[in-house]
Amino acid sequence: MKFPLAAAAAATLASVASGSAVASRQAACPASFAPGEHWCDSPGGAGDIYVCNNELKAVAVDHCPGRCIQDGHATVCQYRGWDDKCDNPGGEYNVWCEKDGGPSGIRTCNKDGRQPVTYLCDGICMSNGGHAMCLPEGARDKCPEGVQKGQSRCDVPWGAGKIRTCTDWGTFEVTDKCKDVCDPFYNHAKCIDKLH
Repeated sequence: MKFPLAAAAAATLASVASGSAVASRQAACPASFAPGEHWCDSPGGAGDIYVCNNELKAVAVDHCPGRCIQDGHATVCQYRGWDDKCDNPGGEYNVWCEKDGGPSGIRTCNKDGRQPVTYLCDGICMSNGGHAMCLPEGARDKCPEGVQKGQSRCDVPWGAGKIRTCTDWGTFEVTDKCKDVCDPFYNHAKCIDKLH
């Protein structure tokens, strides 16, 4: 099982678009690439990953610090462990957390018999019968008294930090991370940029 970039980078896409070190290139997409398809700028090594947008322009969406693998018109980032061997190459149940119950790398046993880390879970990683899922941080925490469903709070009001939202299930989950300033805004927290 592979984690295509479109799924794996969904959680980081917003932060990348809002001003990470990865810059967008407005060059044309490579020939034969359609909107939504991805490619590595340095296949087989560390580098940036691009997506073709609806205007057929290249937009940087992530950086792979390990090995960026081109798989047709999709990409997989192998963060580490690309030479580690596994027992069930290409099997149906071949994905697991390195460590359950918290932040963890997720390993995938590929058809070549190797088990690289192909996804980084910064919430709660849970292995389940050869599959793995990444729950958001706070998925087991109950909403504090006085915070209703749909309302959110800053971990650090008026500072950099996480935003936690009371979900429909009554859990108090991390839903955003503010790089500069978290504005509490009457229990509807939001990230704002520092004033220049």
